[in-house]
Amino acid sequence: MAVLKLNLPDPLHHWIEMQTSLGGYTDAEDFVSQVLQGERRRQELESLEAKLVESIQGEPSIPLTAEHWKSLKQVARKGKQREESIKLLSGQLHWMNWKDISNTCTNILHRE
Repeated sequence: MAVLKLNLPDPLHHWIEMQTSLGGYTDAEDFVSQVLQGERRRQELESLEAKLVESIQGEPSIPLTAEHWKSLKQVARKGKQREESIKLLSGQLHWMNWKDISNTCTNILHRE
């Protein structure tokens, strides 16, 4: 694991310490790591949404069948981040290019 040293302003350092104790984190390192992982997930979901919108605007799309949704749910079971991505897919989009969805889900599976 890599080590990163940060110089923080005192108010930010105190805020991190307070969040660490209030949130039940092991230490400040654990808190900062969780915050950064959350930001990474947010950015990945944002990227996924952009790719999905792009796929809708691209090639002709087909209606997703029950089998497609079953496949997406299997991907979601691989982890919480993936589950959130699939919820985004199923909650906002009903028509899209299946090839692009499949490729996107495959990319999500291979990130971690």
